[in-house]
Amino acid sequence: MEAEVHYFADSDTLSVWTGKPAAEADEIADGIIVDLDSDGNVVGFTIEHATVLLRPMLKANLKAPAATSSRSQK
Repeated sequence: MEAEVHYFADSDTLSVWTGKPAAEADEIADGIIVDLDSDGNVVGFTIEHATVLLRPMLKANLKAPAATSSRSQK
């Protein structure tokens, strides 16, 4: 199943939604809201202040690995 991902720069909000209807929403942590269907399954989530919360993880994952070479030097 593909999810829709939307970023709203004016509110710094990231939203991910599966397209299934949500019956309720729960804030599971400060600024993180999970949307649940009527059976309690996650159908989407919203991250408020997304750049603040995600920047440390993005920086860690975007660092380029050290250059390596498969050629031996003679």
